[in-house]
Amino acid sequence: MTSVVKRYKTWKRWRRIRREARYLTGEVQRILDLYGSQDALKGALAPGIWFKVKKVAKIGFTLGLYLLFRAWVRSRHSIAPDVQKEMLTATGDVHKAIEAHRLSRAQPALENLDRAMERHLRFARKSTVREYAESLGLALGIALMLRAFVVEAFEIPSGSMLPTLQVGDHIFVNKFSYGLRVPFTKYPPKKFFHWRRPQRGQIIVFINNKNVDHDFIKRVIARGGDDVKVVDGIVYLRRRGKGPWKAVPRRKLDRPCQYEDFEAGQWIRRSDCDLWEETLDGRSYTIIEDRDREDKDYPPVDLYREAVLPIGSMRIEPLQFYDPYRIPKDHYFVMGDNRTNSGDSRYPLEVGFVPLDYIKGRALVVWSSWGPGTGLSHVRWSRIGHVIR
Repeated sequence: MTSVVKRYKTWKRWRRIRREARYLTGEVQRILDLYGSQDALKGALAPGIWFKVKKVAKIGFTLGLYLLFRAWVRSRHSIAPDVQKEMLTATGDVHKAIEAHRLSRAQPALENLDRAMERHLRFARKSTVREYAESLGLALGIALMLRAFVVEAFEIPSGSMLPTLQVGDHIFVNKFSYGLRVPFTKYPPKKFFHWRRPQRGQIIVFINNKNVDHDFIKRVIARGGDDVKVVDGIVYLRRRGKGPWKAVPRRKLDRPCQYEDFEAGQWIRRSDCDLWEETLDGRSYTIIEDRDREDKDYPPVDLYREAVLPIGSMRIEPLQFYDPYRIPKDHYFVMGDNRTNSGDSRYPLEVGFVPLDYIKGRALVVWSSWGPGTGLSHVRWSRIGHVIR
């Protein structure tokens, strides 16, 4: 047991020495490249892959400023040949000790190199503030890239997706699911390219094209080319506009229905509702219908009767008319799982059909959830890590 502990301590010490050696020889290389001869330490101690990646990333962010700064700095400082020779000798000693696996020689060689750098190259060594600033800048840059292209966090503000998503859920959305979007474009959004299309039954986050300052989250019910209608809460589809109308299968669940919603600044508990399990293209999920619900079928016939348009048509954009049953190409018909309390594609003037370019991504997982209450009771622990389906 003692020999195992001793070997472990020796291994940890060697790992620390190699890490310090990479850092110090890398600093010497940087300084001599900037103020002295080029490639002075080439091959002295090859840095690890991570150090190469980090160096490339730093150069990518600072290349322009670096080139301007370099000429000015080199005109103010120079490193004498004897100093360069001393630094090369010191780094060579470190390299030889590590190659020979001589622990007794590696540590003194590192200390000698550090003293030499303090004596001759202190003016160009990175300060602690600079090192922290570079690390934080790199981390911030990576975080912004991830947020712009890969994953973004969203909070669920309303109960339109109950019971699948609770008010106060914080979720991650995969922005890479359907394509690569040009960041910060909303008027309208632009995509570099699409490689996948949303499928029926998936939950998506999208920019509301009627109000581009708001993001919505709903479930895809129909795709471009499909015919869709909702009668007495039952969804009917005619896929790709062919064949007879077919109802989306659903069955009533024999269990109590109750949920908490957040309206007008306060939590409201409701129980006068029914739970249904709906199955769409192999995906099963639970929906809610209030028993005292208002008529929220589709198309909204009363709206057509009031509009100065032929019955069976709806103005979506100026001078553009769509068949109310037919979903246009590259558009999607979406609904909330809380069917009687959801603003969705059934309301053409509020949401309407969702264009493909306005879709941000697919909902992935709940990473935290906060409900009514105070302290630890405010956290819905059972929701954390919940995979969204």
